[in-house]
Amino acid sequence: MGAADAAFVLWSEYLHFDPKDPQWPGRDRFVLSAGHACMLQYALLHLFGFDLPLEQWNNSASGEPHAGAPRARRHGGGRGHDGAARPGVGNAIGMAIAAKMLGSRLNGADGGPFSGRVYAIVSDGDMMEGSRRRRPRSPATSASRT
Repeated sequence: MGAADAAFVLWSEYLHFDPKDPQWPGRDRFVLSAGHACMLQYALLHLFGFDLPLEQWNNSASGEPHAGAPRARRHGGGRGHDGAARPGVGNAIGMAIAAKMLGSRLNGADGGPFSGRVYAIVSDGDMMEGSRRRRPRSPATSASRT
Protein backbone atom coordinates (compact mmCIF):
# COMPACT_ATOMS: atom_id res chain seq x y z
CA MET A 1 0.00 0.00 0.00
CA GLY A 2 3.08 2.23 -0.15
CA ALA A 3 2.06 3.47 -3.60
CA ALA A 4 -1.49 4.33 -2.51
CA ASP A 5 -1.01 8.10 -2.53
CA ALA A 6 0.51 8.17 -6.02
CA ALA A 7 -2.02 5.68 -7.35
CA PHE A 8 -4.96 7.67 -5.98
CA VAL A 9 -3.68 10.87 -7.63
CA LEU A 10 -3.16 8.97 -10.89
CA TRP A 11 -6.69 7.55 -10.84
CA SER A 12 -8.41 10.75 -9.68
CA GLU A 13 -6.57 13.29 -11.84
CA TYR A 14 -5.07 11.58 -14.88
CA LEU A 15 -6.75 8.30 -15.85
CA HIS A 16 -9.70 8.48 -18.23
CA PHE A 17 -12.17 5.62 -17.69
CA ASP A 18 -15.85 4.95 -17.13
CA PRO A 19 -16.79 2.25 -14.59
CA LYS A 20 -20.26 2.09 -16.15
CA ASP A 21 -18.64 1.25 -19.52
CA PRO A 22 -15.43 -0.66 -18.73
CA GLN A 23 -15.10 -1.76 -22.38
CA TRP A 24 -14.89 1.85 -23.69
CA PRO A 25 -12.15 1.64 -26.37
CA GLY A 26 -10.71 5.11 -25.64
CA ARG A 27 -10.12 4.46 -21.94
CA ASP A 28 -6.70 4.67 -20.35
CA ARG A 29 -5.16 1.46 -19.04
CA PHE A 30 -3.60 0.97 -15.63
CA VAL A 31 -1.10 -1.82 -15.00
CA LEU A 32 -0.25 -2.60 -11.41
CA SER A 33 2.79 -4.79 -11.80
CA ALA A 34 3.62 -5.00 -8.12
CA GLY A 35 2.24 -8.50 -7.55
CA HIS A 36 1.84 -8.21 -3.78
CA ALA A 37 -0.13 -4.98 -4.07
CA CYS A 38 -3.39 -6.26 -5.56
CA MET A 39 -5.15 -4.93 -2.45
CA LEU A 40 -4.33 -1.45 -3.79
CA GLN A 41 -6.05 -2.26 -7.08
CA TYR A 42 -9.09 -3.65 -5.25
CA ALA A 43 -9.31 -0.41 -3.24
CA LEU A 44 -8.97 1.78 -6.35
CA LEU A 45 -11.58 -0.19 -8.28
CA HIS A 46 -13.98 0.06 -5.35
CA LEU A 47 -13.38 3.77 -4.72
CA PHE A 48 -13.83 4.70 -8.37
CA GLY A 49 -17.13 2.90 -8.90
CA PHE A 50 -16.35 -0.52 -10.36
CA ASP A 51 -18.47 -3.49 -9.27
CA LEU A 52 -16.36 -4.51 -6.30
CA PRO A 53 -18.35 -4.20 -3.04
CA LEU A 54 -16.47 -4.22 0.26
CA GLU A 55 -18.44 -7.26 1.46
CA GLN A 56 -16.71 -9.40 -1.17
CA TRP A 57 -13.15 -8.51 -0.15
CA ASN A 58 -13.17 -10.88 2.83
CA ASN A 59 -13.64 -13.84 0.51
CA SER A 60 -10.26 -13.55 -1.23
CA ALA A 61 -8.66 -16.31 0.87
CA SER A 62 -11.44 -18.78 0.12
CA GLY A 63 -11.19 -18.36 -3.64
CA GLU A 64 -14.57 -16.67 -4.11
CA PRO A 65 -15.32 -14.30 -5.65
CA HIS A 66 -12.15 -12.16 -5.73
CA ALA A 67 -9.20 -14.43 -5.11
CA GLY A 68 -5.82 -13.08 -6.10
CA ALA A 69 -5.45 -10.24 -8.57
CA PRO A 70 -8.52 -8.44 -9.95
CA ARG A 71 -9.92 -9.99 -13.13
CA ALA A 72 -12.17 -8.57 -15.85
CA ARG A 73 -14.80 -11.29 -15.74
CA ARG A 74 -15.62 -10.45 -12.14
CA HIS A 75 -15.99 -6.67 -12.09
CA GLY A 76 -14.81 -5.17 -15.39
CA GLY A 77 -11.80 -3.30 -14.01
CA GLY A 78 -9.08 -5.89 -14.59
CA ARG A 79 -7.62 -7.24 -17.79
CA GLY A 80 -5.13 -9.73 -16.47
CA HIS A 81 -2.76 -10.31 -13.60
CA ASP A 82 0.93 -10.84 -12.99
CA GLY A 83 1.03 -14.23 -11.37
CA ALA A 84 4.44 -15.58 -10.45
CA ALA A 85 6.14 -14.78 -13.77
CA ARG A 86 5.85 -10.98 -13.42
CA PRO A 87 4.74 -10.16 -16.97
CA GLY A 88 3.25 -6.79 -15.95
CA VAL A 89 6.06 -4.65 -17.40
CA GLY A 90 5.92 -6.50 -20.71
CA ASN A 91 2.12 -6.34 -20.71
CA ALA A 92 2.23 -2.56 -20.18
CA ILE A 93 4.72 -2.11 -23.01
CA GLY A 94 2.63 -4.29 -25.34
CA MET A 95 -0.55 -2.42 -24.43
CA ALA A 96 1.15 0.93 -25.11
CA ILE A 97 2.45 -0.22 -28.50
CA ALA A 98 -0.97 -1.62 -29.44
CA ALA A 99 -2.68 1.63 -28.38
CA LYS A 100 -0.29 3.70 -30.52
CA MET A 101 -0.81 1.43 -33.52
CA LEU A 102 -4.60 1.48 -33.14
CA GLY A 103 -4.63 5.26 -32.77
CA SER A 104 -2.40 5.80 -35.81
CA ARG A 105 -4.70 3.67 -37.95
CA LEU A 106 -8.11 4.84 -36.73
CA ASN A 107 -7.75 8.36 -35.34
CA GLY A 108 -7.84 11.50 -37.45
CA ALA A 109 -5.12 14.16 -37.62
CA ASP A 110 -6.53 15.98 -34.57
CA GLY A 111 -6.98 12.89 -32.42
CA GLY A 112 -9.93 10.61 -32.03
CA PRO A 113 -11.61 8.05 -29.84
CA PHE A 114 -8.58 5.74 -29.70
CA SER A 115 -6.20 7.94 -27.77
CA GLY A 116 -5.97 6.09 -24.46
CA ARG A 117 -2.72 6.00 -22.51
CA VAL A 118 -1.13 3.23 -20.49
CA TYR A 119 0.07 3.94 -16.95
CA ALA A 120 1.99 1.42 -14.85
CA ILE A 121 3.22 1.06 -11.30
CA VAL A 122 6.06 -1.45 -11.14
CA SER A 123 8.09 -2.62 -8.16
CA ASP A 124 11.79 -3.16 -7.75
CA GLY A 125 11.08 -6.91 -7.68
CA ASP A 126 9.53 -6.67 -11.15
CA MET A 127 12.72 -5.10 -12.41
CA MET A 128 15.00 -7.66 -10.72
CA GLU A 129 13.16 -11.01 -10.87
CA GLY A 130 13.91 -12.52 -14.24
CA SER A 131 14.32 -9.16 -15.95
CA ARG A 132 17.91 -9.91 -16.94
CA ARG A 133 16.79 -12.91 -18.98
CA ARG A 134 13.31 -11.77 -20.00
CA ARG A 135 13.65 -8.01 -20.26
CA PRO A 136 11.27 -6.38 -22.72
CA ARG A 137 12.84 -5.29 -26.00
CA SER A 138 11.43 -3.68 -29.06
CA PRO A 139 11.90 -5.56 -32.36
CA ALA A 140 14.31 -2.83 -33.56
CA THR A 141 16.49 -3.18 -30.44
CA SER A 142 16.51 -6.98 -30.64
CA ALA A 143 17.45 -6.95 -34.34
CA SER A 144 20.36 -4.56 -33.78
CA ARG A 145 21.87 -6.89 -31.13
CA THR A 146 22.02 -9.98 -33.32
